[in-house]
Amino acid sequence: MSATGHTLATELYVPPPTTTLVSRTRLLGRLHDALRRPLTTAIAPPGFGKTTLISSWAADISRNKDPALVANEVRPFTHLPGGHAEAWRDALKNVFAQMYAAVRDGNVEAASAHVFATFEDGHRSALLVDAVLESARRKTWIELRD
Repeated sequence: MSATGHTLATELYVPPPTTTLVSRTRLLGRLHDALRRPLTTAIAPPGFGKTTLISSWAADISRNKDPALVANEVRPFTHLPGGHAEAWRDALKNVFAQMYAAVRDGNVEAASAHVFATFEDGHRSALLVDAVLESARRKTWIELRD
């Protein structure tokens, strides 16, 4: 944090890796191994290449879509290379894939456990969207209808 207590943009910036430096294979390997630990620190004096090492490591993970960065239960739902946001399109695809698999496998428990959205959920979502639009039109808070 800066002296004023605000985060500077440069504190969140990951510089792109450069190809003109010597690869630090041993240290990159240690960083890959460190993914199994809750916290890892890179400690060295200024100018010793900490930022360069970490940015090279991050680029390597992003390029390879390292599965170690994703929890086991989430892996079936990741479809894009590391560094790409998975959003609405992917969420919808995952819901339908799960629903079709449950129907195919005769998994009645999934439906009864409310794993999938119901018509009631869809109706409530439509009411919420209507309320947001009405609130914006009136420029005031409004009650959400049941």
